[in-house]
Amino acid sequence: MRHNLDVMHIEKNVCDNILGTLMNISGKTKDNKRARRDLMDKGLKPNLHLQGESEDMPPASYTLSHDQKKIFCDFLSSVKFPDGFASNISRCVKEKELTISGLKSHDCHVLLQRLLPLATRGYLHKEVYEILLELSDFLGKLCSKTLYLDVLDKMEKQMALTLCKLERIFPPAFFDVMIHLMIHLASEAKLTGPVQYRWMFPFERKLGVFKRYKLIAESGISVEQRHDLHFPKWFKKRVEQLHSEGLANDELISLANGPDTRVKHYTGCNVNGFRFHTKDRENNKKTQNSGVVVEGEHNKKIIDFYGVVKDIIEVDYLQGAKRVLIFKCDWWNLNDRSGIQMDRNSNITSVNVSKTWYDDQPFVLAYQVRQAFYLQDLKLGKNWHIVEKTQPRGTYEIPNQKHIEPNDLEDPYKKKNPKKHIYLKNKWEGLEDVLWDKESRRGRTRNVVLSKRKNANEKLAIQIPEEINRIIGMNSQYAITESGCLTRRFAPLQVTKWAKIEEGKKLDLLRDFRGSFDSGDNLRYDRVILSQMNTQYRNYRHKLYKNYFLRGITPIHVDPEDWEYLCTYFSSEEYQVENGGVVGPIELYKLTRYKCEKDSKNGCWVSAVAKENYEKMMELRIERQAAGESLVDEEQICAEVLGYKSGYIRGRGAGPKPKTSFSKQSYREELENAKRNARIAQDRAIKAEQQVIVFSEQLENQKSVIEELKEGMLATQRAMIESQRSTSEIMAFFQQFRQTSHYQVSSPSRKKYNAPDEESNRITSICGNRKEDILYQYQQQNDNVSHLPWDFSREETSKEPLYWKL
Repeated sequence: MRHNLDVMHIEKNVCDNILGTLMNISGKTKDNKRARRDLMDKGLKPNLHLQGESEDMPPASYTLSHDQKKIFCDFLSSVKFPDGFASNISRCVKEKELTISGLKSHDCHVLLQRLLPLATRGYLHKEVYEILLELSDFLGKLCSKTLYLDVLDKMEKQMALTLCKLERIFPPAFFDVMIHLMIHLASEAKLTGPVQYRWMFPFERKLGVFKRYKLIAESGISVEQRHDLHFPKWFKKRVEQLHSEGLANDELISLANGPDTRVKHYTGCNVNGFRFHTKDRENNKKTQNSGVVVEGEHNKKIIDFYGVVKDIIEVDYLQGAKRVLIFKCDWWNLNDRSGIQMDRNSNITSVNVSKTWYDDQPFVLAYQVRQAFYLQDLKLGKNWHIVEKTQPRGTYEIPNQKHIEPNDLEDPYKKKNPKKHIYLKNKWEGLEDVLWDKESRRGRTRNVVLSKRKNANEKLAIQIPEEINRIIGMNSQYAITESGCLTRRFAPLQVTKWAKIEEGKKLDLLRDFRGSFDSGDNLRYDRVILSQMNTQYRNYRHKLYKNYFLRGITPIHVDPEDWEYLCTYFSSEEYQVENGGVVGPIELYKLTRYKCEKDSKNGCWVSAVAKENYEKMMELRIERQAAGESLVDEEQICAEVLGYKSGYIRGRGAGPKPKTSFSKQSYREELENAKRNARIAQDRAIKAEQQVIVFSEQLENQKSVIEELKEGMLATQRAMIESQRSTSEIMAFFQQFRQTSHYQVSSPSRKKYNAPDEESNRITSICGNRKEDILYQYQQQNDNVSHLPWDFSREETSKEPLYWKL
């Protein structure tokens, strides 16, 4: 096997994808606006396309609603597992936010294989639920401790169909490399065997630290219990007879006499690799260890009895000093469909925990019991629980096979040469050799193929064409890796740059390189190889600066004297000037092709073509800045002026590459999409600003209307106050008027008053224009009156003296 696919990390990533998409967790869901735009571009699933200018996302069949998320979180919060089976998953559930976070790798393993189909049962869309069920069943069989080739063949074919079904439901963004790797798991299992021998769980729990295997073997004589009431007496007499003949040992005598009538009660015990607790003990715990399953006979059929432990009893046999553990259990009634239901498609068994049976036979021997735990069945109701069986850690179900002699097998962990080898880690001159114990190390991991060829005195051929002056061919990667290893191990570090290294040291590096590769005596090859070493030398020193110097860490693989020199150099002004500024691609082009003369202040270009290219790039940058582009892509300008060649930009070396690996047209399309999105965002900002202006104007208008209303109300109040004051004066005058001595009665229906001129003028001044006010005041005091009982008009035609009609 050249590569081993780690099932643990694949399960972790697949579980994160599914949970993030189902619960629409921000940052983890694969169903976002970018994924919906992909569907629109490809014309797939029109019901999921973005709607309107605001790009609203219609709900998908695989996304849980708010109520469904609450059910899902409540289910995970209420789950209890046996000790050692899984961690407390409820700690990862945030019920207020309705999200799940902080899941470990083993949590995802249990969630994907055990809980996910059960937690979504009954309310998730049928097609989505069936796909999750198939995926859970596939991973459950794959992680079994016993694998069969015929089953793996079926799993390999079924996984291809499962992925096709997933593609029909989930968006394209859901299918990353981890989803694809599942199709290879069954075929790899056929070559390498069960995943327990090659996944990362034991290494994640720290190398060398494993849980102790606990195999409890119960010794003693097993006697089939009979329901005959006379059997104990007969057995006791028979053993006494054998003892008198010297044929019965102490254990048989102890068994015949029966146990001690005093027993011990426990709330927990470890047996058969399981940890059991009583039901009362685990009420306040986050784990579940009281579930049991036992094979028994019912109606002449062997079935599984499911129940919970109510008490743990230890029985002592005095003479033989033997102890027997007995569980007292409540057994769930499995007599008909009202007590047990089995889903044949999903292999799910549900039992009704509200009914019990065999109450007269609650006891069972501890060694006969296996552990199980119960999960709430969301589909069938409150009293129904799903049964999940467990296996003890450290035990394996080995199928019957042909016996193989131990000598016929080669121990893969047996060391062919137990002698310890000592090798030199560093070869720098003046450096004391550092000795390492090869027995405790992995050995060489880089260029292992080259090392084998070198031991066989074989040299690899390399090619360096004149057109590109780079190492190419089948062995190019080996050559580049070897040059880097030689540079890091043997190139001196107590120099400022590669050019300061002595020529003799460079020739030594070149000689070591030729020992592994057939480059002949070609000088051009030597220049290219040394140029490659120069690049790797600078990269190595920059990594030391970035990963160690800036973090204040001392590398253990660097000589202390060399590191002291590098720290001094990294802190110097010379290094800071050389590596301090960050320039753009256009200015970098000028710095690498424009050199200063030592004898003059002016400089010169290395060629007329370089100067012309620089001027073109500057013109393009100025034009685009004048056109209003806020972000000018200098990489694109360099690519347009210098052109492309073999996946990189001309004149920029082998390092810088175009942003896209397809074509220049694809890059332009990507740039146009970015500009279009920027214009859309700008238009939205302008519309928002206009709406703010309109709202401000409307607010000012409303303020002016309110001010006018306030002024009108004040004027009305003032007029009402003035009217009330005038009315009060009028009523006071008429009260005085009635009490005067000039009041005469001319007829029963008319009352006349002869008034002097000054008093007449006073009456006119007071009452002349207030008739309506007086009428209103009179109406307030006398209901249903439409006119006054007197008249204020002067009778000009009368010959009598001036009078007023009352």
